Amino acid sequence: IFRRYRFDLEPTDRGRFNLILRHWERGGGKTRSWRTFVPALSGLPYQTVYPEFTNLNHSAMNFESLLRWDAQKRRAFAAFTAPLGGEPKWRYRLSVDARKEIWDLRGALAGSTTSPGDLEMQTCEIGFGIESRPRGRWGWTSEALLRDRKFRHQGFDDEWASHFLTDGLSLKYRAGLDYTLLRAPEHRLTARSAVHWQVGRIMRQSFRPYSTLEGSIETRWMPKVHDDNYQVVTRLRAGKTLGRIPFDELFQLGIERDNDLWLRGHPGTRDGRKGNAPLGRDYVLANWSLNKTVYENSVFSFTAGPFLDCGRIYDESGSLGSKKWLWDTGVQVGVRVQGIGPVGIHFLTVR
Repeated sequence: IFRRYRFDLEPTDRGRFNLILRHWERGGGKTRSWRTFVPALSGLPYQTVYPEFTNLNHSAMNFESLLRWDAQKRRAFAAFTAPLGGEPKWRYRLSVDARKEIWDLRGALAGSTTSPGDLEMQTCEIGFGIESRPRGRWGWTSEALLRDRKFRHQGFDDEWASHFLTDGLSLKYRAGLDYTLLRAPEHRLTARSAVHWQVGRIMRQSFRPYSTLEGSIETRWMPKVHDDNYQVVTRLRAGKTLGRIPFDELFQLGIERDNDLWLRGHPGTRDGRKGNAPLGRDYVLANWSLNKTVYENSVFSFTAGPFLDCGRIYDESGSLGSKKWLWDTGVQVGVRVQGIGPVGIHFLTVR
């Protein structure tokens, strides 16, 4: 329900303290006017809108969606979440995700023997999952998904295409666990970890199951005692796959709106088409950033600071991967609307 929240201690005249919850409700209460529409329209420069309806019937039922009409990467996504059996610590999730994309693989396949032609990919996925947070320090997710995929391509090596570009249905199970390793309020330091595992199978007789394992550790530290003007964020991530994984489930290192494995000096698109960033089965990625609030008022805040990214992506086929370690550094500038969250980030990078 709450997009952001904060706990404050207020002293009383009897030597005690009151605990006060300060929160910004997602589209609810007195903020249901412009604060509802700004997040929905924040993707207009990218031909995208994010309609959402939160806390329906005051029962913590949320609907979120994405609609993108970009001719190179059309997408329609919707998800509905609600408490399971009225119990807040259990939630169920229903989702549907349909995409029609045109990929330009000249960047991803550079130096390979495969002819990097255009690739048209259509996918449709439906899923049902359950998530729970039994305690404040940890939680888990469990989800089953059914995906149908279709590829159209010309000029690709037949062996390469038969290995990665297989049409048809696939069934997949995905599970995740997150745990707070360290929470030190007196030092304003937190460290969180997460593990995600999935196993799937393309529903054809000649295909065996494949699986993916990812892990991450993220730390956040606010050096100053009394304000949030400075924040240091470090994140380490790694991923490994086993088996014959489909093309649309390969990892990608680079800036792309459907990808969260960011190397902030490597754009994931070329002329609006995906495929410019390195792809592969396995990866290692480290991100570091220092953010400082340079201006703030009752509505907007602007942050700026340096960042450093380092990563490498691997693939046993020899036609994918980064071939070497990749390093990016630069300055990022962010814009946040109070009670809503980030609405834009700009990077000035050196590779």
